[in-house]
Amino acid sequence: MTKPNHSISSVIPSLNKDQARIYDSFVKDVKIRDLNDNKKLSPLIDAVGRWRFYLGLKEEPSKEELIVNVGFIKEHFGNLSVEDIDRAIQMSVAGKLDVDNECYGKFSPIYISRILNAYSEHRNKSIQEVKIKLSKIESEKPKPIDKQQLARDMYDLFIQMHSKAIKGEFYDDFGDVWYNKIRKHKWMDISKMLAQEAYDYGLKRISYESSQGALIRIRLGEVMPLNDKKEKAKAYARSYIVNVWLKSIKDPKDYSKKMFTIDNLIT
Repeated sequence: MTKPNHSISSVIPSLNKDQARIYDSFVKDVKIRDLNDNKKLSPLIDAVGRWRFYLGLKEEPSKEELIVNVGFIKEHFGNLSVEDIDRAIQMSVAGKLDVDNECYGKFSPIYISRILNAYSEHRNKSIQEVKIKLSKIESEKPKPIDKQQLARDMYDLFIQMHSKAIKGEFYDDFGDVWYNKIRKHKWMDISKMLAQEAYDYGLKRISYESSQGALIRIRLGEVMPLNDKKEKAKAYARSYIVNVWLKSIKDPKDYSKKMFTIDNLIT
C-alpha cells in the first residue's frame, strides 16, 4: 500500500477532493481504536459535541451519554479516524450520504450507527476506487530487467539455434537480431566473398518462393520495411550469415557462457 507524505492527489491528479481526503486520512491518520487514553480521545469527544450542535441539539449532553456514544464509536467504528467522523458529520448534515439524516431529537447510538454505516460505505468505495487506480499506475510502470533470467533465456535460445543449424535446418534471423550482434561484437569476419554468397542465396530463395506463387511477406521491423524482392533478398542474406556463424562454433555451451553471463550480457 502506498503511504506518501504528500497527498494522493499528487499521484493521481484526476481524483476529486473528497476521494483524495478520504484516502489521505485512510493512509495517514490515527484510527479511533488506537486512541487509548482520555487525552487522545479528546478530539473525538469534541467531534461528538460538534455533531450535536450541527443537529440543533442545544442541551448539554450528560456525562453518561457522552461516555456511551464515544465508547460506541470506538467499539464499532474503530477503523475510522476522527477526521472521518468530522467528514461524516459534514456530509450527513449536507445531505450527501444516502441515508435519513434526521435524528428526531435523539442523539443515540442508533442514529450514530446509521450515519457512520452510510459514511463507511461511501468511504470504502472511495478507497477501493483509489486502490484500483494505484494498481493500474503500478502495472503500467516499466518492469526492471531481470538480468539473470535474461542471461538464461539468451543461453537457451542460442543452444537451440545452434542445434537447428547443425542439423541443417535454416534459422531465420527475423529482425536481424543475431546478425547485428555478429557485426557489433565482431564474432566473425564477413568477407566480400561470404557477403556475395549470402546475397546469392537470398536471390535464389526469393526466386523459389516467387515460383511457388507465394512470395513470403516478412516484417523485419519499422526501421526497414521489406517492400521489394531486393530488400527481402538482403534479409535472407543476413540470416544466411548467421547460419554460417552458428555452424562455425564447435563448442556452443562454452561459447554461449562467455556471451550470456550476468556480468557480460551481450546485447
